[in-house]
Amino acid sequence: MDELPQTPPRPLDNDGDEERLGDVTVTHRFADAPGDGETVRRHYVEAGPSDGPVVEIERFSLITHDRGTPVGDHLVALMGDRVLRYGRGQQHLWHLSPDLHPQQAMFTSPDAPSMLADAGRFVATAYLLLTEHRVKVSDVARTVQEFSYEGISTAVPRYFNSSSFRQEWIERRTRLIPRWKCPVLLLQGADDPLQPREFYTDPDALAELPQGSGVHLFDSGHFWPFEVPEEMITVLRDFLK
Repeated sequence: MDELPQTPPRPLDNDGDEERLGDVTVTHRFADAPGDGETVRRHYVEAGPSDGPVVEIERFSLITHDRGTPVGDHLVALMGDRVLRYGRGQQHLWHLSPDLHPQQAMFTSPDAPSMLADAGRFVATAYLLLTEHRVKVSDVARTVQEFSYEGISTAVPRYFNSSSFRQEWIERRTRLIPRWKCPVLLLQGADDPLQPREFYTDPDALAELPQGSGVHLFDSGHFWPFEVPEEMITVLRDFLK
């Protein structure tokens, strides 16, 4: 905590705003889409200049991490042959134990909003408990900013109250995984304390995936995009060739 600089929330992005992330220019985009019972505004980014040509994507590869992965699971099942490859990162798959998802109880408790309101302490604690390698202070600070947007402290509990890890697990085993058609590369931190590597190297679990699938264990904890970025880039480039 003492190493973190002051990290006030970022100004709100608007559709078309450009931002420089490392060596890449991204354009912020917003799209309204129907949710279960309300309109949901989705925020995503496009790589490249905002005045470039519009390209219709027929087939694509998908890389996910953590809570983006349950969404990816549904997308890959829905899109069928349109998905070329699925790099599935850091999420429960075929095996599940209640002891390995304590955040379900944490984020649905009455104390969740007050815990999440202290974004700096929450993020620093997560990185302390779930990493094996030091993460750049600038990356931690940006994560704090992302957790500091107005409404995050109530949106996260609402999200976790709308589903459960057990429900997702049942959906994967009964109707999602059987509909995946593309090769799947499981991307896992070898030393994530809540996602044992044996759950992903298990031959019986891998046999449930499409032909050509496999697993890569990063020399890291949970946050391999920040812990071992060079290894991640090499692995993803090889997978996407």
